[in-house]
Amino acid sequence: MQIRHEGLSIFIRSKFFRNLWLGSVISGLGNELGEAAVLWMVLDKTNSPAAVGLISLCVGVPRALVNPFAGVLGDRYSRPRLMVLGNLLLSLIYGGIAVTSYSGVHSIWISFVLLALGSVVSPLTSTGRSQLIAELISREERSAANFFDDVYLHLTWLVGPAIAGFSVSWLGYGPVLVIDSLSFVLCAAFLFSIPSALHTPGTPFSQLSKNLLDGVKMLKERSLLLQLAGLTFFFNFFFGVYAVFLPLMARNHFGGARAYGVLWSAFAIGSFVGGIIFSRKAWIWPIGPSMAAVIVFWGILTGLLAFAHQYWMVLVIMLVNGFVYTPYEPLYKTVIQHIIPIRMQAKVSSTIRPITGLGQPAGSWLSGLLATPLGITGLTFVSGVATVVVGAFTLMSPHIRSYKGGGADSLM
Repeated sequence: MQIRHEGLSIFIRSKFFRNLWLGSVISGLGNELGEAAVLWMVLDKTNSPAAVGLISLCVGVPRALVNPFAGVLGDRYSRPRLMVLGNLLLSLIYGGIAVTSYSGVHSIWISFVLLALGSVVSPLTSTGRSQLIAELISREERSAANFFDDVYLHLTWLVGPAIAGFSVSWLGYGPVLVIDSLSFVLCAAFLFSIPSALHTPGTPFSQLSKNLLDGVKMLKERSLLLQLAGLTFFFNFFFGVYAVFLPLMARNHFGGARAYGVLWSAFAIGSFVGGIIFSRKAWIWPIGPSMAAVIVFWGILTGLLAFAHQYWMVLVIMLVNGFVYTPYEPLYKTVIQHIIPIRMQAKVSSTIRPITGLGQPAGSWLSGLLATPLGITGLTFVSGVATVVVGAFTLMSPHIRSYKGGGADSLM
């Protein structure tokens, strides 16, 4: 039987791509449980929006700083084996957080330290993912593969938040964190089946400084990449607002952890539908303007949340927001894969991530500080307006407006 869905066809044909995808689904579901458990543990023990914002800061900043080194490792050593190692280490770390969840409020700082340690390790599980897909999939099929690869995120978002909310309410923080720890082990088992020899080596690890400088040099030579990195930073910064206002809104108005999980599940439904639709065929619209348009629409919907005072209104906006959000990351990956040689992609991606990766934790941290003086409504509205301004300004950039998916030669 002929399969008309290109992304699904790649999933069925490629055993290694399939194992990567299935392992990620298991780990992703566990992550949803773990993130919800940590969030509500901190919120219940501290009752502080600033502490909630600090979660993203502890997770995002170390990860962004470590990413360049992880990129060098990803170029030098087997990416599948590094991903296995990262998942096993994360299993131990989140098991430790499960232990601290049974202590008093003083244990929150131990949890923050473990979260930061986990964020140091986590780049090993993700830095080589895009490059591994590029090695598994032909150039012509990569955009469809990237969209289908992101379906695992949408799938875990689809059921994970709701399951997490109910699980935290019924089981408590500790057992949910144990489940998260076990999910990393199962993910490692799937990744271990991918041959370690499947690897396009880069330069030796002894040339660490040179490798990092190579990534910076290529970023400087391609102004489109630098502009997209800045755009993604601001997008992530304003996305960080959601990490603060959604749990506060759910706790204060809609019933707590279960309502919070359902809100993210609504977002995930929109993302899942978008992933299925957009992965049917290769992207036909200009990539640069498409990414800027996503940010403009995201800002409009964020602003509308400031006027949504009933639960069903927030659910509908989150549903549409999920659909709008879907194309951005796959298109961003496609730009990297198209214009950067495979042997350099990990270094370039890891050079960009310190820029883009700091966006969400910085946004969450600042939102936590501003939530009390501005209120949830004011914080959300200001974020929406600022996001629209950033997206509209980006559309005026010649490099982004004119980029339609060409190779490196057109950007030199």
